[in-house]
Amino acid sequence: MNFFELIIKRHSVRAYLDKVVEEEKILKIMGAGLHSASAHNAQPYKVYVVQNPELRKKIVQAQHPINFWMKEAPVIFVICVKQKSLNEIKYDYLDAGIMIENMMLAATKQGLGSCACAAFSSKKVQSILKIPEKLIPILCLPVGYPREKQGIIDVTKSYEKLVHALTHYKERKVEDIFIIKK
Repeated sequence: MNFFELIIKRHSVRAYLDKVVEEEKILKIMGAGLHSASAHNAQPYKVYVVQNPELRKKIVQAQHPINFWMKEAPVIFVICVKQKSLNEIKYDYLDAGIMIENMMLAATKQGLGSCACAAFSSKKVQSILKIPEKLIPILCLPVGYPREKQGIIDVTKSYEKLVHALTHYKERKVEDIFIIKK
């Protein structure tokens, strides 16, 4: 699949098979994260890769009840940013977001699903994983084999087809998000 097909195929997966994710695939996801862009190459984040069933269970308990489905995920990446003053964190969350997207695309490319989850108690997750005070958990990224196959929307380079797909698939128009100035 080419790059644009990969982007279109990536979606939030909230149901996983009871199947272990191979270490090789986890390492590729980690590698994609390492190769992400970062302001001044600061990489102002740490990622905890949680595979231990007891720790995963506790992390799920720290989630908002809407994320109950996370209990099925065989791997949960917990992304943390370094705690700094508000003036110093200008790029940190952007850098973490870029890394997370790389990781989600790497998961998708390998036939895995993921879903970015930010509705959780940072303090509880910090306590569960014994994360140092200087790091703030900002996102949990469950990863696993999707229980159901999702079709790829065929979007060509045609602007009209893109508008049609966005209008019907996401219930948005291109103009709702992109403002084109020529």
